[in-house]
Amino acid sequence: MWMKCINERKVPITDGITPLAVLANEAMMSKWANEGLPADKISIENASIISNCARWPLIIDPQLQGSKWIKQK
Repeated sequence: MWMKCINERKVPITDGITPLAVLANEAMMSKWANEGLPADKISIENASIISNCARWPLIIDPQLQGSKWIKQK
């Protein structure tokens, strides 16, 4: 539904782009891994969102992996 709206308004889009590619690059992901963030896709996606937020996001972290990473930042 939103793609129809985008196409009607002739908003330019790039095929195959992902939100992660917009929010983070390889250097940032490597830095996060060196800081102790797990290298799984979900952790990296969450870190990219946290790093680009203007406010503090709600974090649900039952394994405490993200909490350790945030405390080191």
